[in-house]
Amino acid sequence: MRASAQRLFAYGTLMFAPVMQAVCGDGPPEPPQPARLHGYRRYRVAGEVYPAIIAAAGAVVDGVLYGAIGRACWARLDAFETEHYVRTQVTVDHAQDHTLTAWTYVLAPTQRSCLSDAAWSPEEFADRHLATYLGGDLYTP
Repeated sequence: MRASAQRLFAYGTLMFAPVMQAVCGDGPPEPPQPARLHGYRRYRVAGEVYPAIIAAAGAVVDGVLYGAIGRACWARLDAFETEHYVRTQVTVDHAQDHTLTAWTYVLAPTQRSCLSDAAWSPEEFADRHLATYLGGDLYTP
């Protein structure tokens, strides 16, 4: 799969720079910027501390936009997200009504039963789970 946009919209654990660095090594050369994705809703994956998004009319997901993602990082991101997610090109709102094309990882339709009905909170993840999550085996090349 080609990543022609070279940007990543992150809405879950990859919003956190230490997670992105653990997955991609050095990480992207530019710091992430706030962004918003319309037409999707974020839920916690049942029994897990991370989320997934699915299409949902009228919904909005806040996240961050990473630019200048290189091939090696995309390969590691694809492996990290596994077959449970599909890399999907989307349009995100970024900085004062400016829209950009980016890639994001959407829950694969076959995995829909894995979602809980609970919203996922970045603040709760940071407070309760980030340290433990980083201590786990995030990525094995």
